[in-house]
Amino acid sequence: MKEKLRNELIMAAQSSMDDDELDEFKDKLVMILNQYDISVMETHLAIRDEDVNRDLVFRFITAKAASGLSERTLKYYSKEIPKALERMGRTATEVTPDDIRIWMVTRIRKDQVSTVTAGNEFRCMSSFFQWMQKEDLIYKNPFNKVEHPKKMKSKKKKFTDLEIERLRGACRTERETAIVEMLLSTWCRISELVNIKITDIEEDRITVLGKGNKERTVYLNAKAQYALQRYIATRSDINPYVFPRMKGSDNGNHLKELNFKGVPIADLKYWYKDPENVDKDGHSDKGTIEGIIREMGNRAGVEKAHPHRFRRTGATKALENGMPILTVSKILGHESVGTTQIYLDVSEDNIEHEHRKFVQ
Repeated sequence: MKEKLRNELIMAAQSSMDDDELDEFKDKLVMILNQYDISVMETHLAIRDEDVNRDLVFRFITAKAASGLSERTLKYYSKEIPKALERMGRTATEVTPDDIRIWMVTRIRKDQVSTVTAGNEFRCMSSFFQWMQKEDLIYKNPFNKVEHPKKMKSKKKKFTDLEIERLRGACRTERETAIVEMLLSTWCRISELVNIKITDIEEDRITVLGKGNKERTVYLNAKAQYALQRYIATRSDINPYVFPRMKGSDNGNHLKELNFKGVPIADLKYWYKDPENVDKDGHSDKGTIEGIIREMGNRAGVEKAHPHRFRRTGATKALENGMPILTVSKILGHESVGTTQIYLDVSEDNIEHEHRKFVQ
């Protein structure tokens, strides 16, 4: 077993050493390993330990569900926490900082997951262990001693003024115009936009349900109000949502059926004007709106056009125009200003201008 470990360490080191360094490393390794008795650690959990982990995860998920966590997040926790505990090979209450470090290194180096994926798994497990500490199931949280996996941070850009006008010019229908103007004005997440009902709108404000089932108010500027009024005026259906689902859109055949009935292809984009084509109570899904924005970007010659970029654009421009960052953060629905600061695309030119303005 000692020889096997020695060979594995040499294999891991040889790519970063020249021949002389490797020979020296081998000699030192022999001397160091000679001082230890080495055996393979048993990594399989006993049945009892599996039962303990299963019970702890169930209690954690139940507590998070009671606090209003979204179904999507609950499913992610239910899937990833048991997998991580199995990889660590321990009962959750016995996990050490070294177990966590080995788990993370294995995920990144051996499993070759991205640092984004590793970071998501790390946050998931950290939340679980924070809960255990709060419930007095563990005395210390081992995650407090482990650094979060670092990832390369690429600056995400807002739309330029010219790109916004190009996207507006690429809108072919009242519906597409309403989508663009609402995203620019409200800074809604796409999941929030598709869930807006007509009754949620009160003049220039809308109540939306954000992350964690928290309500907040977003606002419509004049362009968004006008675009929304024009769009809603074209509809005569009974669907309660601002952006309803097309009837039969779940199987993707409805547009083909309309075309077979003699509706010109050029007119299919106006499907929402005929109540016969509109589902009675369903709303458009995220993928549908994302596809519309992507196609619009292609027509306009705007790269990386996606709904979330409208959110960043609106918030950044408001900050540049003097809106306090606390207000920006509240409209975005962020829990902390720190999140907002990372989120915004503030240019170096803007920073230089503000420095000259305020620092004398």
